[in-house]
Parts: sequence; C-alpha cells; structure tokens
Amino acid sequence: MRSLWEEGLSRPRQGEAEAVRQAFLRLKASLAQVGRARGVKNRVGYPSHPFGQALADVARMIAAELPTRVFYVSLGSFDTHADQPNRHEDLLGVLAQGLAAFHQEMRLLGRERDVLVLGFSEFGRRVAENASYGTDHGKAGLMFALGPVRGGILGPEPNLEDLDEGDLKFQTDFRSVYAAALRFLGVDPSAILPGAPAPFPLV
Repeated sequence: MRSLWEEGLSRPRQGEAEAVRQAFLRLKASLAQVGRARGVKNRVGYPSHPFGQALADVARMIAAELPTRVFYVSLGSFDTHADQPNRHEDLLGVLAQGLAAFHQEMRLLGRERDVLVLGFSEFGRRVAENASYGTDHGKAGLMFALGPVRGGILGPEPNLEDLDEGDLKFQTDFRSVYAAALRFLGVDPSAILPGAPAPFPLV
C-alpha cells in the first residue's frame, strides 16, 4: 500500500507544483541509487583518514554502477605557510595511501581503464621558502592524473631561472587538461569550455 506521500507524487500537477513534483521524483530516484551503493562492500582496505574514506565511498558507487560520471573529493590543509616539510610529508602520505587503495580497487573491479583520477590544487606556491619554513601562495602549480593516461612527467619543466616576480610561469593552460578529461568522458570540450586551448595530450 502506497503512503500518502507516494500517492501525492504519482499525481501530475500544473505549473510550479509540477516542477516541484518532478524535482522530488528525481531526488527519490537518486536516493534509491545511493542506497544501492550502501550495500556494496569495498574489496580493499582504505586509510581511516576522511580522504581515504571518501575514496572508499566513490569506489562503492562505481561498483554499484551508479550513472554518475564525475565524483569530487578533497584533501585539505596544504596551505602550508609554516612547517611545510613535516606537514607535507604527512599530507602526501595520506594522498598516496588513499589513491593506491582506490587504484587497486578499480583494478579488482576491472574498471582501471574506465576511471580517470585528476588531481589539482586551488592555488600554486611560491618558489622561495618564507621565514617560517613554508611557502606562500604562487601563480603556477601542478596537476596529476591516475588511470589510463600517459606515464611520466608531461609538459615542459619549470624554469627556475625565469620567474614572474618570484613565481613560476605557467606553461600549460589548466583548461587544456580539463578539456582532455572531458574528451575522456566522451564530451565535446568546446561545448563546456568555449575558447579553451586544444585538449592536453594526457590520455
């Protein structure tokens, strides 16, 4: 027997009420899909850090074959203006352990050729160390990719003798990397990033 809520959702409405009904139907379908992922168990162990657990959640959603094409997780605290060597060692360890577990699970699922991991920072860092054993915000940074991509360091090496007021000069437009990711997803990059440079030769 259907509840009054389900009965109400089954009846078409007019105008704004119908738009709200459709939104609730989409939400209900999405919650049902996420519910399927809750019953999936990870095949590998993940670090207990929130970053590792977020990757474990993504892996379960992929294993449950949710139709989602893009997932986003974050690892904070890289804004290291002080004591950078010690903090970076810990942070990069968390990053490496989480990504290693995720990649291993994708291989066990047979999805390692289907999943592209793209890592980026919201800001770059200065070249020179500050007085607190850290670095301040800069203009250029780096990105990394994991999955069915070309191995090694791609793009030109940074020139430490040709700086922009102490900052690295960017040599690869980040939009070209996003364009490569869009093309990997089967999407025309120009439809999402009009005016962006050609996709970076990533895959």
